[in-house]
Amino acid sequence: MKTTKKIFKIMSFLVLSVLMLTLSVFGSGAVADDFDTTSVSEETTSVTEETTEPEVVCPDESHEFITETERATLEKDGYKVTTCKKCGYVYEKRVINRITKVVLFSNGEVMENNEIVYDGYYHYVTAIAYDALGNEYQEYDFFKITGTRNVDAVGTYKLKMISQSEEYDISETISYSVVGPEITQPVLKTVKSTKNGVQIIWEKSAEADGYYLYRKDSSSAGWKRIKKTTKTEFTDTDVEYNKEYSYTVKAYKIISSATFYSKYDKKGVAVKTKYVLTPTAPTTEMADYGIKITWSAVPGATKYYVYRAESKNGTYERLGKTKSTVTSYADKKTALGKTYYYKVKAYADDKGSSASPYTSVKAILTAPVINKKLTANGTSFTFSWNKNSKADGYFIYQTDGKTYTKVAEIKNKNQNEYTYKTKKLIRLVVTAYFKNEAGKKVQSAYSEVLYANSIAKPKIELSVSALEKTIYVTSGVKTNSYQLYYKEGKNGSWKLLEKGNQYGYHAVVSVAHSVNLNKTYYYKIRAVEIKANNTIYGEFSEVKSLTLGYISGVTVTLPNKNYDKGKGFEITVKNSAKKKLRVHGTGDISNDSITASGTISAMGNYIDIASGKSSTIKFLPIQATSPVFDTEMPAYKTSSKIVLYFTYDGIEYASVYNCKTGKVFK
Repeated sequence: MKTTKKIFKIMSFLVLSVLMLTLSVFGSGAVADDFDTTSVSEETTSVTEETTEPEVVCPDESHEFITETERATLEKDGYKVTTCKKCGYVYEKRVINRITKVVLFSNGEVMENNEIVYDGYYHYVTAIAYDALGNEYQEYDFFKITGTRNVDAVGTYKLKMISQSEEYDISETISYSVVGPEITQPVLKTVKSTKNGVQIIWEKSAEADGYYLYRKDSSSAGWKRIKKTTKTEFTDTDVEYNKEYSYTVKAYKIISSATFYSKYDKKGVAVKTKYVLTPTAPTTEMADYGIKITWSAVPGATKYYVYRAESKNGTYERLGKTKSTVTSYADKKTALGKTYYYKVKAYADDKGSSASPYTSVKAILTAPVINKKLTANGTSFTFSWNKNSKADGYFIYQTDGKTYTKVAEIKNKNQNEYTYKTKKLIRLVVTAYFKNEAGKKVQSAYSEVLYANSIAKPKIELSVSALEKTIYVTSGVKTNSYQLYYKEGKNGSWKLLEKGNQYGYHAVVSVAHSVNLNKTYYYKIRAVEIKANNTIYGEFSEVKSLTLGYISGVTVTLPNKNYDKGKGFEITVKNSAKKKLRVHGTGDISNDSITASGTISAMGNYIDIASGKSSTIKFLPIQATSPVFDTEMPAYKTSSKIVLYFTYDGIEYASVYNCKTGKVFK
């Protein structure tokens, strides 16, 4: 019995020893510190005789391991634990270190503060993650990135990092920015009032390409940009006397097509003007009366003084003064051929500016101005120009644009019109001249070129359509434009009826004019030529008139019975008028919608009826022209309308009749 117990104790010790050896081999160094892994000692494993069941231990090759993972995040670590599900033996417990930082890279360079300084180029953004131990994890293998990664413009962008490892649970949005370059804010050094305006000087900004200067005053709602410059100083000449202004400046830099600005002093530097600005040099121009002096307005000025000298360094005498709203002066006391020098001063109350720079001008006649509208006939044209009160005469030149040939001299200074005889297109200029003290004729500059030619007088013809109550006006104009006038009654006013355009030539003009009965209308027409900037009006045609009305004394008697198709019939025309009446050989028969022509069988195709005479005329219908009645002749009925064509007193007209009508409509 004692031997049996001793053997059991030895066997139990051996089993415990093997178990402890196994734990020391598989569990040492692989278990996290915070796990309870107390070693088993002899004292804790001693088996007394009272133990009834031995501890269950799997043989080395019979463990069934399972692994449980708690995924790490950006905020906390994770764990990975492997145990035997039968005996509870812990094979492995490993800490999964959390990701402590993600570093962004721009074109391979570390991105400071998640910012890219704009340089005008594209930047590609990548990332590397680091855990608490400093281990490095590359994208694609460990995680993927979505969002905007290729940027070339200032702005804020977002990336999303999503883990691809089973040990990490990360879905994080990361922001980064493309920012403009830092540009040093310019500092104003000098802001002072001078006689030329307000002088502003500032310190140079090394990074800047240029500067914007801003100004405001009591009437401004805010800063207004007044200058863009690459320099570091500027004089503001657009200022009023005794007024306060504030100035500030900011720098700018251009990279690629983007502009970046520095900060600026929002308060600015204030200054009050002490001087009236000096006017710029005046400009001068010749006028008929003398010389006109003009200058630019000075802000805050209440008046201007104008000075004149006869040499550059001579004594400048005051000619006169003007109000602040007047910035020109007329010098009428000048002698032709002399040179004069002019200066201007601005005044604000009694505070005067310095004199402006001088402007010199030689008193000479102004070039004549040719009237752009002129008249022409078949052999010549007449044109005019403005008179110059100081001219002694005028010269007229023919030119081809290079050479000038004198064709006439107008010695009468009051004459400003000339007639040039030609049928061809010609170019002329005019100059005015005066006689100096030596008797020499000093000319003005040339006038603008006159393009002109003669225009033949057009003819005019009138005809009528009695049925339409219309007068037709025709003329062979042969010009690139025309004007047709009319008036109602002898004492009426001429009115423009129609004008042609200037595109292409009109060989024949034909205009229809609707008129009223028993009124007389008068017509005339003229050709118009457009040459460069000149308009040439030809002579009017002769005036012709026409009255559309009824002729008393002419009656027509038609048959009072019907006639079959194709049969002729007789009509009687009585001429009680004062002049011969001609009945033409063509007429129309209208029966409802049937219209056909007929031929008068008397003296061929017309018959003349003397005053006070009557004629019986055979009216022979011809085949109808309408396709519907192609094989039929028109029938005459008492209800039919007959249209006859007449000539009376040189005027052609048409009249409509039936068997009850005897009145001639002209």
